[in-house]
Amino acid sequence: MFKRFVIMLFLLVAAIHETAAQQVSGSVRDAETARPLRDVLVYFSGNRQSLVLTDSLGRFALPYRKGKLVVRLLGYQSQVLNIRNTDVLLVDLVPESGNLQEVEVVVKRKKYSRRENPAVELMRRVIAAKQRTDPARLPYLSYRKYEKLTTSLNDLSGKALEGGFLQRLPSVKGNIEKHPLTGKLTLPLILREKVSQTFKRRYPSSERTVVEGERQEGVLDFMNSGELLGGMMEDAFQDVNVMDNSVRLFQHPFLSPVSDGEMAIRFYRYFIVDTLDVDGQRCIQVDFLPNNPQDFGFSGSLYVLADSSDLLHKAVLRVPARSGINYVDDLLLTQRFRSVADSLRVLSSSEMLVQMSLTDWLAKVQVERVAHYHQFRLEALREEVFLQPQNPVPKGTLRREDDFWLAERVDSLTCGERGLHDMLSGMSSRRWFKPALWVGKMLVENYVETSFDPNRPSLFDLGPINTFVGSSRTEGFRLRVGGQTTAALHPHWFAKGYVKYGFGDRRWKGMGELVYSFNAKERLPQEFPRRTLSFSYRSDVGSFTDRFMHTDVDNVFFLKQWSSRAYKQYYKRFLLAYDWELDNGLRLGSQLRHERSMPTGDLVYQPLNGASPLGRLTYSEVSLHAEFQPGATYVNTKQHRLLTNQDHPRFSLTHTMGFKGFLGGDFNYQHTEAGIYKRFWLYSWGKMNLQLNLGAQWSKVPFPLLCMPASNLSYIVQNNTFSLVDNMEFLNDRYVSFFYRWDMNGKIFNRVPLLRRLKWREVIGCNVLWGTLTDKNNALSDKNGGDDLLFRFPCERDASGMDVPFTHVMNKREPYVELLAGVHNIFNILRLEYVYRLNYHRQNVRHWGVRGSLQLTF
Repeated sequence: MFKRFVIMLFLLVAAIHETAAQQVSGSVRDAETARPLRDVLVYFSGNRQSLVLTDSLGRFALPYRKGKLVVRLLGYQSQVLNIRNTDVLLVDLVPESGNLQEVEVVVKRKKYSRRENPAVELMRRVIAAKQRTDPARLPYLSYRKYEKLTTSLNDLSGKALEGGFLQRLPSVKGNIEKHPLTGKLTLPLILREKVSQTFKRRYPSSERTVVEGERQEGVLDFMNSGELLGGMMEDAFQDVNVMDNSVRLFQHPFLSPVSDGEMAIRFYRYFIVDTLDVDGQRCIQVDFLPNNPQDFGFSGSLYVLADSSDLLHKAVLRVPARSGINYVDDLLLTQRFRSVADSLRVLSSSEMLVQMSLTDWLAKVQVERVAHYHQFRLEALREEVFLQPQNPVPKGTLRREDDFWLAERVDSLTCGERGLHDMLSGMSSRRWFKPALWVGKMLVENYVETSFDPNRPSLFDLGPINTFVGSSRTEGFRLRVGGQTTAALHPHWFAKGYVKYGFGDRRWKGMGELVYSFNAKERLPQEFPRRTLSFSYRSDVGSFTDRFMHTDVDNVFFLKQWSSRAYKQYYKRFLLAYDWELDNGLRLGSQLRHERSMPTGDLVYQPLNGASPLGRLTYSEVSLHAEFQPGATYVNTKQHRLLTNQDHPRFSLTHTMGFKGFLGGDFNYQHTEAGIYKRFWLYSWGKMNLQLNLGAQWSKVPFPLLCMPASNLSYIVQNNTFSLVDNMEFLNDRYVSFFYRWDMNGKIFNRVPLLRRLKWREVIGCNVLWGTLTDKNNALSDKNGGDDLLFRFPCERDASGMDVPFTHVMNKREPYVELLAGVHNIFNILRLEYVYRLNYHRQNVRHWGVRGSLQLTF
């Protein structure tokens, strides 16, 4: 019995081996001319891995599989053969037009299917080959990169050249050139070049880029906010590689047509179009487009090497016109790939051409980005390479001489790019140029420079302009004037401040700050990395929740507030702060704060022991702060430092210690807060932003030192704030807040015919607050009657004229929730949100509201 089993097993293995070794081979020719046909698709139906192409003699060979053999070539009638043996086949294909005399062409839409689709089967193999040749799987990789970003006026008309403004500017007119790809007349305005060296390591995962040279030339040199505009452009038109699963353009992620797994296969439709020679290589052209043209995806062509490697040789990508991206009329992205060390596939060049227009009546803009990658090396790298900072030298020292750029450029500059300097010199010699530039910079930068000469930087700037005039319930009509010094006065020492007067309270207020930067700055002290020691004094009036606002509270756009309650304080604050940022995204800080607070308006400091109301409180505290946001990059304005994108997670932790008796402080306390932020991209379904905050006041303290919600009392949308929580409405000594936003990028509206043309984009979300107040800090508790440390909670008058507590003690089993639904991209700039308060309804509290803001997005 055992011998029979062994024999049968041997025969079965032999049969399997013989079947596996069988091949189907043959040749394909034209049925009319008997000419061998090359690049014919031959595959077994239902088998993903069986597709092959015939060679120049029409020959093919592939392993035997069960099923029917399909032989297909564009322009010929396909044949489906039943294979019963492995004899050599001779297949004749009949041209589709061979037997036609006169026909009526009827266009019939054919349903797209992924099953038994040779284009889909080929793409699965291309994706597998991409994973197999991915350089990220190697221990080390380094390469050199040259990149150029040019911004130009686009599609200039002959009328503009022959008369009007350009006719009076010969230096400008001589710089206009015809673009070789579009044939349109363009005028280069901004040129940015950069040369860098990138080092990568797999274990532990590390990447470091060293910029060896960079230069900028053009109109941005006349503006201090040029860094902001240039930085935002670099972020919008950044480094991309179609081999990545996600391609980030215009601050949105696009799913790559060669994304891993089945994501790309489900998102795109693929069609084999032709076989042709590309850069001397025989390639299969595969066209693709999104299943839904309104989704954020690409369309275009992939060129796959027509051999057994299934490697991607070239990719040409466009953005469908119906994708809903703002301001982009057309995009052309061309990328080429080559092999390194025979087993890796790397990006060798990338050329991006974007044509944009803000409105129909403004000039059109063209952005062209070119990047070349070379000197790929796979040798092991020393540990010291990854321990050094990203850019160990100041930006100013990265400027190089002309010989450096001539050696690094793969292609020479165009005539218009070379003539930028002479063009701008000719413009600046005009009498009207300096005053026009001064006014333009004032409107864009929100500051008034004290220098009219663009070649002599301003030493002191007046501003912000939007705070010069204002009003509030406490101050009445208000005038304010302020300013700040720049690095042109001193690269390490900076000063800023303001003075204002309220005609309602008849009080002078102001602020002064002196900052020392340990590293030299190009313009302002907040430039990354911030390493500063600062001292400031501020005498002003405000609410306890002003610290949650993302802009200056004296901003004229924040004049109107929906709350009629005035729980405010006059304060005199001394602040000594130390900040130190590391190149890896870690920020450490500490500060010493001494503050005297005097209540005003509806705010009263009334002790529970029946003593007279206090006219002043004094706080003396020390705070320690740590924040970590790896990969974060910034751009600077004269007023703020902004993240170039919000994709990177952020972690923060702050602990504050108050000391009674130190510098006159009235209280001892310990207060801790932490926060986590994360953005999730859902490709065509948009993005989700999540912010989680938690905190605790560990000590027994009066209500001004309790945890207050991040209330937004204005009608302006402010992220990560509560739109319908009033000032002082909830007081807690333990809390957790959660802010959630889902911007769907028009995923639903784009499927509604009437809304599709408006390009509106929907957003939904919720703001949640869970909090509790322990008995030791609850002024409403009978246990604390007569306590000499706690104060009565803020009150308001009811219908009968009695003072009743306005502050609400939260139920720890019921979190506060407000829901929102909104629309943005209205007229490409307006955002509106409807907010509804789900619970904690009371008579004098608003249950719903509408908030708005201006927001420019692609």
